[in-house]
Amino acid sequence: MNWKFKSVLGLFALILATQAMAQMTSYEKENFRGRRFTTDNDVKNFMQHGFNNRASSVIVNSGRWMACEDVRFECRCVI
Repeated sequence: MNWKFKSVLGLFALILATQAMAQMTSYEKENFRGRRFTTDNDVKNFMQHGFNNRASSVIVNSGRWMACEDVRFECRCVI
């Protein structure tokens, strides 16, 4: 393999590894108490997981996340 192909392949692997490590946990109550929901994928609607309108605190374990007030990433969002 030539060095350009190896570099691109390495960069692609790094991007995939970084995304795979992204994880966040939402808690039902303030101060990280109560039921929790952990994910490492996009969640377009917490209702499917029994957590709709329940998240009161969040810990980002790794990666960068965007949280929105409404389903399908609508309304006010924060990163």
